[in-house]
Amino acid sequence: MSARLYWHPQALRGALPPGQAAGTLDSGSDPDALLRVSAAALIARGCGGPVLRLDGRWSALLAALPTLGGLTVCVQHAALYQVAHGRFERGLLGSAGGYLLGPGLDLRVFPQHWTHGFAATDIPADGGAPVRMLAFFGADGAPLLGLRLGPDGDTRRFDRLVLRHRHADQSPRLPAVALQNTPQPGDPLPYPDGPLGGECYPLFAAPQPGRLPALAAAGPSLARAVDPACIACLLRVAAEHRQPLAWLAGTPGALGGHSAALLRADRLGGRLRLSGAGFLAELDDRAIAQAWVVHRPEGLRSRARSTLELYAADGRLLAALGAPPRPTDGSECAVWRALLLGLPGLIH
Repeated sequence: MSARLYWHPQALRGALPPGQAAGTLDSGSDPDALLRVSAAALIARGCGGPVLRLDGRWSALLAALPTLGGLTVCVQHAALYQVAHGRFERGLLGSAGGYLLGPGLDLRVFPQHWTHGFAATDIPADGGAPVRMLAFFGADGAPLLGLRLGPDGDTRRFDRLVLRHRHADQSPRLPAVALQNTPQPGDPLPYPDGPLGGECYPLFAAPQPGRLPALAAAGPSLARAVDPACIACLLRVAAEHRQPLAWLAGTPGALGGHSAALLRADRLGGRLRLSGAGFLAELDDRAIAQAWVVHRPEGLRSRARSTLELYAADGRLLAALGAPPRPTDGSECAVWRALLLGLPGLIH
């Protein structure tokens, strides 16, 4: 049997009834609200058949990912969808979250925000090799993280892992409550330095209500508001220059990071599509309410760097973009800095 775990926005829109939006939830007492409107409820319909509900032991499951081989990681929210390909080689996981790192992949996870998880195998219509997938969702049924085993992945190890984490309840309905008690957040894990610097990662982990006022008060030498309408143009120019780009985006449930040359930036269905080696992202740039160029001066343990931070209307950080440091001396790329300096500023 076959089942596809939908997490691409276009696939979700095609699978949902007309007029419904993935990831929304009626907070009333209607027991079928989740079934009608959420992405997780669509997947749960296959439980008892080609889909397996997972038991909620997220940290134990994630700890086994480095043994599976190549993976495709998908992280999304309403305004942004991104995938990256690679393999995990090291990581650290705890009750407050953790990270998994490897060539081409930088995944930060916060499993305390996960409520539903599923596994499935999709058999292509053309008779190709089956594709094994995992998907994780929040309490409202919105997708947080998708994982797909690559063609060089260990299928036997993947199947054994799924069976170990098979939930006892395989009914085709989505429970309105968590499958198990949500773990309490523990001490925050240290964030290893990455292409954007470790200081960027905590900004996604929880709401930061004071972030934007702090940027406005910092002064133009440290933070400068720029025109959000110019972001698409900047990315197109960066693609023309094959500019190495460090990209970080996601939700409080999972963050996906990637660092490689940006090769293409164009429009697809009203969204901005970015692609590079082993990386694809689709961004609804109309959702960018504020954009800030943040200059981090050189410190005792880090080089000076400039980051472009994109915020939604509710103050949530949508994505952080930067340039990987030069491998020779760790300095910032001059092309990237020039592109940021060319963005027209705004007065806040």
